[in-house]
This record gives sequence, C-alpha cells and structure tokens, in this order.
Amino acid sequence: MIKLLRRPFNVIYPTCNVYAHNFQRPAPLLKTYATIDDLSSLNSGDFVFEHEQVQGDKSPTFNELGRKKRILSGVQPTGKPTLGNYLGALKNWVDLQDNYENFFCVMDLHAITANYDPKELRQATRDMAALYLASGIDPKKSTVFVQSHVPAHTYLCWLLACQTPVNWLIRQAQFVDKSNRISASGGGEARTGLLTYPVLMAADILLYQTDLVPVGDDQRQHLQVAKELAFRFNRDFALRMKEREKEERARFKAEKRLQQQQQQQQQQQQQQVQSQSQQQQEPAIAERHVLDKGGKEDFSIPLSTLTILPKRSPIEPLFRMPEIFTPPAGARVMSLQDGRSKMSKSHPNDGSRINLTDSADVIQQKIRRCKTDSVKGLVWGDPERPECDNLLTIYQLCAGKTKEEVADQCRDMSWGPFKELLAEAVIEHLRPIQGKYMDLQREPEYLDDLLANGAETAAVVADRTVERVRSAMGFLPAKRERK
Repeated sequence: MIKLLRRPFNVIYPTCNVYAHNFQRPAPLLKTYATIDDLSSLNSGDFVFEHEQVQGDKSPTFNELGRKKRILSGVQPTGKPTLGNYLGALKNWVDLQDNYENFFCVMDLHAITANYDPKELRQATRDMAALYLASGIDPKKSTVFVQSHVPAHTYLCWLLACQTPVNWLIRQAQFVDKSNRISASGGGEARTGLLTYPVLMAADILLYQTDLVPVGDDQRQHLQVAKELAFRFNRDFALRMKEREKEERARFKAEKRLQQQQQQQQQQQQQQVQSQSQQQQEPAIAERHVLDKGGKEDFSIPLSTLTILPKRSPIEPLFRMPEIFTPPAGARVMSLQDGRSKMSKSHPNDGSRINLTDSADVIQQKIRRCKTDSVKGLVWGDPERPECDNLLTIYQLCAGKTKEEVADQCRDMSWGPFKELLAEAVIEHLRPIQGKYMDLQREPEYLDDLLANGAETAAVVADRTVERVRSAMGFLPAKRERK
C-alpha cells in the first residue's frame, strides 16, 4: 500500500479507481479512496512516499479488481547467466507461476548502456530466453518475451522522461557508482542511457499495470522512481481525462435546475387558478425528500420533476502503483570472493561466480577456492561473517531445506566438509537445468517463435496503456484511431 503523507492529515492513495466523494478537512485516514478535489490540489513536494515490502508467502494473489496480481521481472542478457541470476530471480519466478499473472522479459534494451558487441547481444538474448525455459518457466502460464520486441517500452519511456526531473536521476546510487567506475577506468564519460536507465525501468513496470516487482536491494531506488512517476501521471493527467465529463455533468445540472424552476412556476400558476375557483385537488404525485448542498430538506419538488443524474464514473489511474516483492530467501546472492558484493556476471574474475553452464568439475573448483574465514562452526546472522551467510543461503536454496534445518546440520561443521556438501548440492540442482538448456540451444527456431508469440501477448497490454497515456497527455489520435 502506498501512503502519501501530508501534514496535518494522511491520505492513502489508491491502487484502484478514485471516486468523487466529498469530505470536510481535516480528513480522516481513508482506507480506500481519496477525493478528486483533494488530489487535484496536491503538490508533489508535499509528499513522501512510503511502501510496504510484500513477502512472497504473505501477499494475496488477487488484487482489488478481482484478477490475479501481475508481476513483471527480467534479466539483462549480458555475460553468462550465473547461479545468482537463477537463485535470486528465476527459481522464484517458477514458484510464482500458478498464483500470479507473470510477464518475464529479456531486458535487452537495458544491456546497451555501455560498450557491447551486437553479435554477442543477439546470442545472449536467445541464451537468456533458453535459460528462462530451462529453469522451469512455462510459456503456457507466463508471458515470455524480449523487451525490444514491444516498441511500447521505448515509447512510454520518452513520455515518462519528459516529466522526470533530472535531479531524480543524477542522485541514483547506481548512476553515481557506475559513472565513477567508468571515469576511473579511462572509459570516458557516462552515457545518457545510464542516466535514464531508471526511466526505462519505470516504463517496463508501469506499461503492464504491474502490481508486484521482484527487485533486489540495488534496484529499490529505481522502483521508487517508478512510483513517483506513477503518482505524477495519475495526479496531473488521469484527472484531466474526466474534465469533459465534469463539464457535461455541470451543464446537465444547470439545465435540470432551469427545467425545475420553470416547472415550479407553472405549478404555482396552476395553484393560483385552482384557489380562485376554490377547487381543492389532492396532489397526484407524491412529494420526495431532496437534500440540498447545505443538508436541509426541501419538499417543494415533486417526483415527476426529478430526473436521476448519471452516476459519476470512477477516475481510473493511468498507472497502478507497484509494490516491492521480496521472495522468502535468495533475494540477493553474493560473490564467492566477497560476501558483501553481489554475484555479477560482468565481474572480471570468473571465480567470483558460478555460471549456469559451468561443468561439475569447474563448480567444485570454484567452491573449494571461494573466500571463507578461520572461525569454526557455521551460523547465520553474524555481520562479521558475510561469506558464511552467503554460502549457507546458497546451500539452503539448492538443497531445498529450511533455514532451521541448515542451521542444525551445519552448526558444528568446518569449511572443508561443508564445501564438499555445498558443491554436491549445487551440481545436482543444476544438472536438469543444464540438460534442458542445452536441448533448447539446439532449437533456435522454436525459441524465436515462442518469443514472437510472447511479444504479441505483451503488446496487447502495453499498447492499451500507451493509448490511454497518449489520450490523457493530449496527443492527437491518428486518423485510423478516430471514431
């Protein structure tokens, strides 16, 4: 749930429709709706976004609209896929398929913010899609596609970028860190794509009206940008979509008010005539209570003169407000050489990661050489032993055990026996995935057809969002789009 904090009262901004219900200020805490008048008067500087982190085993699988909650996630096709990609993302995706509506994307547009080889990008994109399927992603349950195959991603990115303050982007931790590393390595200046990376990520998320986004700690700032942009567009443009309806309703009220006044005058004239002839006639039509704006009762308007005004339609936000989705475990798998750094497929030291295509012998060698400490016994939660936490997490996920089971099993173990145990668990866990991955590599046409079908499915949802945003922002429809 996204909260907009404004002194001296709180308003919970909805993730569904906003209805026009008036209330007096200071407002109480509204659990579902905020008012049109209140939203239209807000300034973005008045608010601080807060979000609840949704745990995978506690999140309801249906949203308030009655459909399955929608999840979008993806991995860049850069370098070789690692055990960190699998345990931190793909393995959890498989577990989500039956309970959520999933869009899993190969994020190739995000992979070109630095120097790259076009030939390698093309192959890596297909390899990543093969890994999705080999890991257990079922294209019958989930939509699998390539980001660049749906043009709406870049279209919406531009629309969002035109409303994004530059200072939101230059303060992003990843931009500062990566641009500094580029300068230190003599690679020149950072490129615009690196700066606007969060805007493209926001477009990816908002395009599919996403409810939940599985992200690691390093992506939380980027998701915050998506939330800020969703709020700005909902405030600045979604309300305008109903301006014409408001004007028509006001005109309708004015016409009905005039009609009622004329009918009242006619009735008064008839009553005068009737009184002069001293003929008392019972009113043919019962009178009805009508509450005016001041809350006073008015019995002067008979039922026959009233016409029910059309019901105010809800103001549907342009974008749903996404929430962070954190899997029960394995949200961030760390490097084998540094327990405080994320396992990265782009790190120059291949020994810092386990690639999903590594042979059993290579996996054993890497685990035997991974960084450990001299403390006897393996325990969770010691901030001075990050490598211990990391290796225990990898073992827990690959062995399919609970945290308590691993703690009991490994409490008195030394590193030598544990590394052998860990290597065996990783090898056995990856064996069926590697076999299916190699089979899919031999069927590129099948992969391409599957990705094309996924892109068509994704485009239906994405294009609908873009059309609504274009209309709200005032773009002239193309002739073929006009009614």
